[in-house]
Amino acid sequence: MKYAFLGVAVAAFVGMISYMILTRPDPQIIAVDIRFINKCEFADHDFVITNLKTGKYHTFRRSHAKFEVLEGTPLKLTFHPSVTKFEYDGTEFSAEPETTVVADCGGDASPSAGFEHLSRELAK
Repeated sequence: MKYAFLGVAVAAFVGMISYMILTRPDPQIIAVDIRFINKCEFADHDFVITNLKTGKYHTFRRSHAKFEVLEGTPLKLTFHPSVTKFEYDGTEFSAEPETTVVADCGGDASPSAGFEHLSRELAK
């Protein structure tokens, strides 16, 4: 009797999971608007949103990146590919219609000698 109940419970669980997988709608292409807040000494144009599946990137215009992508696609704030001497490792997030990302390079409002050096290197 105990094994019969366990068998029925396992079958019900497997059936429920199968139903959820088979009836789940396919991801749709969505329009995203990512608002960018820059707390770094780097210019806004030094940052992009990178699609981690395709490697394509999207630039910001007036602190927004607007593009279409498959919903749930993993995205990340990174440096523009032209910025080769430095790396910015932002947090990965999933594509949603509206998102805000923040570039924070330390939080110190006054430029340090290191950031002055970085700014000079980028200006070259």
